[in-house]
Amino acid sequence: MRNDSEIIQLIKNILWDVDMSPEEVMSMMTDIKRSDERRRIIVKLLTSYNWYTLLKIFTTEEMIEIINDKKVIDSIFPQSLKEKYKNAREILH
Repeated sequence: MRNDSEIIQLIKNILWDVDMSPEEVMSMMTDIKRSDERRRIIVKLLTSYNWYTLLKIFTTEEMIEIINDKKVIDSIFPQSLKEKYKNAREILH
């Protein structure tokens, strides 16, 4: 994950219902022990932003890893968005 003020603001924009700071979220994203929390935040990001905005937050390699995580994709709603990420996974393989 990249680290700059734009990313902090993007993360802050989705935290209206979460009691965490953007800095805590960024720290959590690299903490393997907090995989369930990490997955929830990633799903929130995937459902809040388009692909190009997500590439400001994550590297291409990280995005590929994210869309290859079946638990992440299965957690996405609405179904149409879930299908778009499944299609992206197929294209990137």
